[in-house]
Amino acid sequence: MEVAPSLVLDQYAQLPRTGKPQPGEWTVVAGIVLHSPSEAPRVVALGSGTKCLPAAAVAADTRGSRLHDTHAEVGARRALRLFLMDQLERAARGAPSIVVPRADGRGYDVAAGVEFHLFSSAPPCGDAAVVASAGPAAAAAQIECERPPTHAAKRHKPSAASPPAASPPAASPPAASPPAASPPAASPPAASPPAASPPAASPPAASPPAASPPAASPPANGSTAPLPAEQGKECAQTGARPVSPRAAEGEAAARGRACVAGVARTKPGRGERTCCMSCSDKLARWHAVGVQGALLSLLIPTPLRLASVTAGGRASLDALLRAIASRVTTPSAPAAPRVAIARGVAFEYAQPSEGDTRPCSNALLWYSGGTCEAVNGLTGLRMGANKRSFSPKHRAQACKALLLRRFCKLCIAVPKHHLPPEISAEAMSRSSYASIKGLATAYQQRKLEFLQSSVFREWVIAPPVCEAFTDEDVNGPPSEVQEAARAIV
Repeated sequence: MEVAPSLVLDQYAQLPRTGKPQPGEWTVVAGIVLHSPSEAPRVVALGSGTKCLPAAAVAADTRGSRLHDTHAEVGARRALRLFLMDQLERAARGAPSIVVPRADGRGYDVAAGVEFHLFSSAPPCGDAAVVASAGPAAAAAQIECERPPTHAAKRHKPSAASPPAASPPAASPPAASPPAASPPAASPPAASPPAASPPAASPPAASPPAASPPAASPPANGSTAPLPAEQGKECAQTGARPVSPRAAEGEAAARGRACVAGVARTKPGRGERTCCMSCSDKLARWHAVGVQGALLSLLIPTPLRLASVTAGGRASLDALLRAIASRVTTPSAPAAPRVAIARGVAFEYAQPSEGDTRPCSNALLWYSGGTCEAVNGLTGLRMGANKRSFSPKHRAQACKALLLRRFCKLCIAVPKHHLPPEISAEAMSRSSYASIKGLATAYQQRKLEFLQSSVFREWVIAPPVCEAFTDEDVNGPPSEVQEAARAIV
């Protein structure tokens, strides 16, 4: 959507100064624009930030009190979930809302014609930031990527029904291996790998659309072939680390000269490694399973997907489309969203190409109908929280604990005939966060298919104890929920 960048940046400019970068700092902002036939496009969710918690801090958060990932795109998605909860609450009491009851009476759907469009002021970290140039230099920087083995204890382990290695990931074309067998004879052809593969001869017809219009046409659904490299661009890289040991070894051997394209990665950062997956990988997951998440899938069962994704900065159409859609090869993989690059859009706090600057450690989260909240990205708590003594008041509104409390209240507010049979509103507060998410069986099936695909089978997950808490455990007796139940009865 062409107006998404300006709408998001204007909304960010209107937010309070608290939590925004100080002189010498930069940040990334992302927002989600709602477009519907009945109203003008408007921003409904916004997030900014560049930080995430280290793995040890994530494992220690057993009560769902902290935001583990405060990157901009993740913040925007959290804000969207809060916005959707607000819309469900409005629908439950008969107020105007973008959600309407389903035809079968169980749950809700987003009204016909409503679309969500994402804009990020920079390329999403991870695979979308890996851009290969054309020519011999690119051939030297290309690293072959094969399906990595599954072995890490803290990574997702596919079930016995997971597909074998018959479906390879977005790997380098077979023509890349012969040059390795005969380097002397392969060096001349190395300058012309694009012409070596027949499909690469026709993409020039596809590359003009990538250069001139703001949006690119998606490839065939489920395609795993590498996308054509954009001409005349240097090899941009990402600090996000591959979860595959093989890919990590290849990048280490390249000594910073190249990155593997098409692989899953954890968030970039210095110091202790994090267990948070990159924004590119999370965007691919949301595209495959639905952006509303497991909890809201119980009330909005139809997968909600982004209609378009626009990125600013040094983004690449090919890399953006590859990261979000081309790597998703599940049986139920949807059509790719429209992707676009925002050229000539200036963000006041963008990372400069030169100069001694540092990323801002704070994050902002805002949604239409709610308030703006500033979060310390280094702690995952609201700004101003005492580092030595924790209080429930320090929790951000989008943390798992408060999200669960709001969901429990929502299940009470929604008329019983609109609740799916799996939900017992009275038992919600005594059920664990993980078990409630597990009730969304259709969502969990899409998620399983995604995690069993070749590219994402080593997805790093947080320890199960991080979602073993209940609403009563972390928020106390649900007196407000009980009062709401009595009021409805």
